[in-house]
Amino acid sequence: MDFTKIDELSSKLKSMRPLNSTELKRLRDEFMVENTYNANAIEGNTLTLRETALVLQGVTIAEKPVKEHLEVIVTKMLLNMLFLQTQIPSLQSVS
Repeated sequence: MDFTKIDELSSKLKSMRPLNSTELKRLRDEFMVENTYNANAIEGNTLTLRETALVLQGVTIAEKPVKEHLEVIVTKMLLNMLFLQTQIPSLQSVS
């Protein structure tokens, strides 16, 4: 079996690392919005993806229950705790 293409793609991926701070922030923000929305939607939260993004920025959505806003805020806090845990050098994987 020929792995040439896989090796080329692997080399290309390695050349793009590490991510710069702008790319890392964009990916982290996207992760925060999408995972907050999905986790809360599973639990019955009626905020849309866009509304979730706005609540994460501190905007209050009219005619939506405070409970749903608080669910988004709590999820944000939990994800931020996860991000902090992954920044501890002893917990990071070596690649």
